[in-house]
Amino acid sequence: MPRQKMTIEKRAKIFLPFDALEGFRDLLKSKAQDKKKEDVRILSEEDLKDINNVLSSLKKGMLIRVVFYNTKEKCYIEKTGVFTKMNINDRFIMVIKDKIIIDDISEIEILDDELNI
Repeated sequence: MPRQKMTIEKRAKIFLPFDALEGFRDLLKSKAQDKKKEDVRILSEEDLKDINNVLSSLKKGMLIRVVFYNTKEKCYIEKTGVFTKMNINDRFIMVIKDKIIIDDISEIEILDDELNI
């Protein structure tokens, strides 16, 4: 008995990706997005003074930790790395190659001031 040819539609279904828990990936993705979204924190005058004090004492090569608001992802991100540059006119600092807007910083601390590059 000759074998019947499979239709193109049936053949295409063979190669579709298998998702054992249908919709589970979408659910995880939406939960992660919901969890991340935060409102911008309003800082006190004392917090702003502390941030300014740390910013004024930064030197190239210091190891710092910065918590800042990411406007694209609408959440706070913590970044630890070596301070490389500050531009007061454009209001940003560089941690390695990442540009962080000074006005988005909610916390900043110097972890090690002995690193000299």
